[in-house]
Amino acid sequence: MRKVERLPLSPSTMAGLSALTEDVVGADDPRARAAALWKAKPTEAFSEIRTVLRRMASGRERCMYCEDNEGTDVEHFRPKSTYPEKTFSWPNYLLACSHCNSNHKRARFPLIDGEPALLDPSVDEPSLHLRLRPADGKYMAIGPKGEASIEVFDLNGDLRGRRLPHGRRDAFYKLQVLLIIYDNYVRSGNVAMSHHIKRAIINEPFAAVLGFLLELARRANPENALEPGVAQAILRHRVAGW
Repeated sequence: MRKVERLPLSPSTMAGLSALTEDVVGADDPRARAAALWKAKPTEAFSEIRTVLRRMASGRERCMYCEDNEGTDVEHFRPKSTYPEKTFSWPNYLLACSHCNSNHKRARFPLIDGEPALLDPSVDEPSLHLRLRPADGKYMAIGPKGEASIEVFDLNGDLRGRRLPHGRRDAFYKLQVLLIIYDNYVRSGNVAMSHHIKRAIINEPFAAVLGFLLELARRANPENALEPGVAQAILRHRVAGW
């Protein structure tokens, strides 16, 4: 999981969401009203919402939780069944795959001292709560938010068809090779191929793995953790700004 930037919606869409929220909050049964309005939600506004969420997502519009599958669902970070007043709140929307959203998180929303125990990648910095273990691609938790997020989002899920740790482990090595190739093309003056490789790096699933490589490159003696030339390529081409 990697931090994503919350982008703005158009004033008309924000006004529409605000009106729907007022309708829910003023209802005798906010939960039932939220459910009914969600089923009949305005097509144009939610077309924009999906478009903006896809722009916020990493790679090729990946799920903001697992970063592997395509993001297909407008996910309510705070479940609408428990927090009906957040049903039409833009800061409460994330892009998730159906596996993470419907199979794992569902309406689960643990709290710690009244605050969310789960990581919101549009608010939290996941790298402060999750540490990648390159040897097997699993996440290790740093504190209770990391623990809860690994469990609820199934971030170490290893079922057939998912196998997230395997994907992260492969990305750890694949991205290093791509970075060396990119550096070689740039240094040889092959602009076209360097452009294609850069795009491949940016679009690779598991964007958090690239973030982990950037972190390793900034450490003292990065060659102890990275292949020769990778740290130099990362710093030389300012990959952190891609």
